[in-house]
Order: sequence, then C-alpha cells, then structure tokens
Amino acid sequence: MKNIESLHNHTKISDGDLSHKEVLALTEKLGYKTLAFTDHDVLPSDKTLTFLKKYKGPVNVVMGIEISAKHPKEALRGNGTLHTIGLFVNPQNKKLRAFTEKISRLRITRMEKTVLNLQKYGLSITAKECLRKAGEGVVNKPHIVSILLSKKRNLLIFKKSIEEMKEASKTNDKIKKEYDLMMNVGEYQQPYSLFLGHHAFKPCSVEIDDRPDLDEAVKLIRNAGGLAFIAHYFTTAKEIPLKLVEKLLKQKRIDGLETTYGLGFKGKFKEGIKKEQEILKGLIKKYKALESGGGDSHTKKDYELYASKKSNYENVRGKVDLISERLNLK
Repeated sequence: MKNIESLHNHTKISDGDLSHKEVLALTEKLGYKTLAFTDHDVLPSDKTLTFLKKYKGPVNVVMGIEISAKHPKEALRGNGTLHTIGLFVNPQNKKLRAFTEKISRLRITRMEKTVLNLQKYGLSITAKECLRKAGEGVVNKPHIVSILLSKKRNLLIFKKSIEEMKEASKTNDKIKKEYDLMMNVGEYQQPYSLFLGHHAFKPCSVEIDDRPDLDEAVKLIRNAGGLAFIAHYFTTAKEIPLKLVEKLLKQKRIDGLETTYGLGFKGKFKEGIKKEQEILKGLIKKYKALESGGGDSHTKKDYELYASKKSNYENVRGKVDLISERLNLK
C-alpha cells in the first residue's frame, strides 16, 4: 500500500474532469490514503455531500475549498489573485455557502464578457460551452482554458501568438518573464500567458471584483472550522515577496503554506521551485506553522502521475495528522 496523501485536488464542480465518486474510485485503485477536495470557490451539492458522508472506502476524505483571494494590502501589486486553500471546512457553514453562491453569479457575468474579448481575436468559444463545461459548479477560467485547448483552430492562433510573444520578449523584460514561465510550465499555461492571466500578452480576461482579500478569505475558512494555507506560492512570488509571507505567518494571518504543489516542472524552473520549497519549509519551522500540499490534480492523468512517483507525495505524508492535531480532531 502506497499510503498516498494529497491535500489539493479538484473535481467537475470546479475545473476537474472527474466527479467526486469517480475520483474516489480512481484513487482507491492507485493507493491513496488521504484526499482533500479543494474546488475553486465552490462547495459540493447536498446530493454529493450525502454521498461523501456515506462513503466508507479506504480513502480518508478531507473537505476543503480553494478561495481566489485578492493579494494582501502590503503586496507589491494589489490586483493579483492569491489562491488560499481551506482544509477541514464545514461545507454547510452558512457564511461560506453564501460566499460561494455569490461568486457563482458574478463568475457567469465575468465569463460572458471574457468570451466576447476572446472572440475578437478569432478564438472559437461560446458562453454556452463554458456553462456546459462547468456543470453544477462555478464557471471559471479553467473551463474557458479547457474549451480553448480542445479546438484545432484555437491552437493555430496560439501558435501564431506565441511567436509574436517570443519576438516581443526580446525587448520587454516583463513579457520575457511571462514567456519563460509559459515555456517551462507547458501547454496548459499558454491560454493564461497569452490571453487570460494578469500578465497576459493579449489580455482578454474581465475582472469583476468578486474576490475577498486574503484576510477575509482566511476568516471565512476559519469561521467554517478550517485552517488556511497559501497555495502554490511560485504563482504569486513576483508580487508577494518572502518577507511578506514571513509577516503573514508571524502575525498568524495564515495557518500554513503548501510546500508540495503541481507536477511537470522542467529544467531550471524545476530547480528554482525546489529551492523555493526549502525556504518555505524554513519559515514554517521558524513560526511553528503548518505544512500542506498535493498534486493540484484535475484529470485522471494528474492523479495517476502524482501516484506514480514517491518523490511527488512523500513530503505530504503525515501532514494531515499534524493539521488534525492543531484542530483537535484526533
């Protein structure tokens, strides 16, 4: 038995490909011991919660959420998004549920306006496709990304735009940083770096200020009985320096940090991620904070890849027990 633990995962209700039931059936076969469901700004329906409550399989299920929060006021760039993981939240907490319902309404409006901007570049995508992709969950950028990547016409436009970005990166340092990120992370990053990210080459994403700030997001998580963690720090390292991360830990404005996140990093970027993770572990130890992490899995392939190598998950092993102890759940 591999006893794999992953405290950051997604299902169909946000931007994953599988239902909760399908994820559990898959992870049982792969040897997972503990699995946290942390969908973006959404909680499972009553029907799904009933299924999870009745589930008696070998996988220990942790209920969570990933809140898209605004950067704290001290950040170098205040408009960015800081993904905040909540673990062991009560999915029936009234304030947390009200937050997710509000987000759902606003995200539809944002998606519709973003799609119109993407269409101006000739990209093939419609609002109806995005809503169909989201299903019962909150429509989000990853749903847009999935549709964009599924069509040959869009991939041809991506290819042309990548060449334009490459040329522009020769004389613009900001564009070069985003171009390098895109080339190191892989295909899934292309729609963000080209069209949908905060530093996009051809910005199309419409931002509706539906995000709580970090402190508000942490309050929502804690009021719902959970603990809050900064997710995949490398995505916000440019705007949130390590000194600020240290301040957040020192002031107990965050309960911990992810030190294992994502898969498929390459070359020098992978080396940089490893160094960053060691620094984060040092801060966690210094302030007696908590450590979390996982595969950030969205697809069947992601769950399988995470389980395929011990090096992917060995750092997460035992972390859920420490988190449980902090919450007096054991």
